[in-house]
Amino acid sequence: DIIDSGLYGMEEDYLNCFTDSHDNGKERIWEVQFTGNLSGEGQSFSTGMLPEGYKDAVLIPFSGYSTAMQVSLPMVDAYEEGDLRKDVSIVTNLTIDGVVESKYHYILKYCHYDAYTPQTQSDWANNIPILRYTDVKMMYAECLNEEGYVADGEAFNILNEVRGRAGLTPLSASIVSNQDAFRKAIMQERRVEFAFEGLRWNDLVRWGIAQEVINQHFLAEDEGGGRYSMEGDFRKIFAIPYAELSRYNDENVMWQNPGY
Repeated sequence: DIIDSGLYGMEEDYLNCFTDSHDNGKERIWEVQFTGNLSGEGQSFSTGMLPEGYKDAVLIPFSGYSTAMQVSLPMVDAYEEGDLRKDVSIVTNLTIDGVVESKYHYILKYCHYDAYTPQTQSDWANNIPILRYTDVKMMYAECLNEEGYVADGEAFNILNEVRGRAGLTPLSASIVSNQDAFRKAIMQERRVEFAFEGLRWNDLVRWGIAQEVINQHFLAEDEGGGRYSMEGDFRKIFAIPYAELSRYNDENVMWQNPGY
């Protein structure tokens, strides 16, 4: 229904999925609204993407936060050569307190502005996307493939439209030759298209690979070197809060999820 409505479309430039000048544009189905101009209605989320001690008149006009999230090296390496989304989404070699930091990568995706320059750390006018039209189309392509693989069918058209915007060559049935191969192509494309947009966990759970991927992630030196783990498949869902359990104090009415 969303695709057939004609109300939405993919931005021609991936950058415009995140710039403030394209807030509420054709790509944005649902997003959290913000306003700058020191109105008290801005957001500080974007400030948290870049590190404390970093300041650049182009990328960010004030210092970031000490809690800035670093991008894992496997995520950096997940982009194919020539993928235009990489430089929109990730930045490295930042000068922090006068020293070039080349070891770590940081999230850039939410720090693009061209209509309004934020005046303070909490004055960003950029809306935060919750659901993009590209996500809807990619979900539809995934559904089509799960219903039945069709060589060079509609699902291929959607996947290649997304890849084309990213500057990548199209995939054909000669390369992606069966349902499982197309499923893996969707997994790859969603990982890089929606990096840092809060969709990855739900994708991993849906694909049944959450525990495998998370535990591989925790093996990295910067992620604990194996100290942490997703110790069971039960972690796919949250525990029921104690406040809810104690409200009834009756397992026949409200019970804890298995494993907790």
